[in-house]
Amino acid sequence: MSVDNELWVEKWRPKTLQDLILPDDFRVEFKRSLDTQTIPNLLLSGPPGSGKTTIARILTSKDGIIQNRFDNVLEINGSAKNSKGIKFFDEVVEPFFRVPPAGSDRHKILFVDEADGLTSDAFDSLRGMIEKYQIKYGRFIFTCNYINKIPPPVQSRFTPYIFKQFPIEFVLTFCENVLTSECIEHDKKDVDYVVRLLYPDIRQIISKLQRFSLTGKLQIDKNNIATYEKTISALFIELVKFVMDEQKSKIGKNLNELINITDQNDVDFQNIYMQLFYNENIPVPVKIILNKYSKSHQGSIVPQMNFMSSVFESIQAMTKYKSINK
Repeated sequence: MSVDNELWVEKWRPKTLQDLILPDDFRVEFKRSLDTQTIPNLLLSGPPGSGKTTIARILTSKDGIIQNRFDNVLEINGSAKNSKGIKFFDEVVEPFFRVPPAGSDRHKILFVDEADGLTSDAFDSLRGMIEKYQIKYGRFIFTCNYINKIPPPVQSRFTPYIFKQFPIEFVLTFCENVLTSECIEHDKKDVDYVVRLLYPDIRQIISKLQRFSLTGKLQIDKNNIATYEKTISALFIELVKFVMDEQKSKIGKNLNELINITDQNDVDFQNIYMQLFYNENIPVPVKIILNKYSKSHQGSIVPQMNFMSSVFESIQAMTKYKSINK
């Protein structure tokens, strides 16, 4: 059994471009950046655990284009209270860029993880900084789950890359290799259960596997794995199946469970919209509806009602879809 206290999420994070699973065109373009030791402004979007943060850290490391990371890279979390607003950008980011790169590096880089959490004032400040410093040595890397939260005037100043979730077969094999390498006794059925429940978020999967392996054996606590978001997503997917199979008695039960969970708990509905949108079991007509309600979520008075509206509209759409395809 591995006895160190290192987080598996960091220990097993890919360290080089070769370690990453990437589309061929992404790999070619990022390799070109490594060869030329320069990058454009990058906007990396997609679901959690799809490699966005990993590629950003590789590019801003000695294996990427930055030798002096301490002086030339400023990494912040765009969702953190102390770094998401205009004050931080005016008092920390602006002074960071005023000083030219140290050593032989060509760039100073601002890496904003979860950039979709920044305030509108912060984005306004950033637009000016991008225009001012990118003509010299400044570069900007943003990662986000919800690209629609990045204002279009900011998006236009970046080269976008949309990341997709890893194939579930890859995630299963990867998790098996991690447990075997850490000398953890495990049952493949337990690994499969965790992966399929928390997929596609690899970070969360690996964190849970480590948490349940402290004794040297993988021991699953099923009551302590699923989040409310995962439970709601699973109920929604079941609901779609029940509608398609015309199991009317089960539809009502699922609806009641959805209403109870969303009404009684603090739920990240945007996370649910994203999980469902990227799920291969959700048909296109329902994905169109989910996309629509994801956009209206921010302006809704009661997010729970906004979500349940998407549920009822999805049932109607699936009923119509099934009747057309009979």
